[in-house]
Amino acid sequence: MGDSARLTVQGGSIQSNTAASTGGGPATFGTTVLGGTTVRGNRTVNLEGGGIVTAFGPLTLNGGRVTGNEAATYGGGIVNLGLGSTLRLRSTTVDHNVSKIDGGGLYHQAGTSVLVGDRVLRNHAEGQGGGIFRVDGSLVLTRAPVVQNTPDNCAPSGAVPGSTQWRLVGQAPGCPGLADRFGGKEMRWGERQAMARITPFG
Repeated sequence: MGDSARLTVQGGSIQSNTAASTGGGPATFGTTVLGGTTVRGNRTVNLEGGGIVTAFGPLTLNGGRVTGNEAATYGGGIVNLGLGSTLRLRSTTVDHNVSKIDGGGLYHQAGTSVLVGDRVLRNHAEGQGGGIFRVDGSLVLTRAPVVQNTPDNCAPSGAVPGSTQWRLVGQAPGCPGLADRFGGKEMRWGERQAMARITPFG
């Protein structure tokens, strides 16, 4: 999509696509809004962004899911290249994505990424940052748990500020500040607890 274009998708899914280079699903260079849309099962053969790549302009995901995508290099789920792009996620789940290098769920190279009330979980990177890998730029998380990713949740260590509403006991290291206390409560991990207590709420 070109830098002067605008794309709005409400509902539905973008799935089972393959790109030789970048962006197995949408590769956005303009203004893009995905509302309640599932981006699933897309892949790249050579480069980054198995699910979505944004380079220029704002990309907004509201209440959707980015799941089961695979990148040959960076960012199994989402890549923000930051060449003038702003990524905004709200109440979106990023899960079960895989990258062959870094950033299984989200690879933030530059620019601005803002996550509010999202979940980044059960993603995998063969390098670092199973949940999120940050290179540079601004990355802000609010009530956005990054949990149960492998081999770690975030990388480099200390590069991803933010908070969750629960302290997750025994989780993989890598997201200082992302496993903080909330009201003195702690939670031990389990599938039922994950569904009950890692759902974002305001």
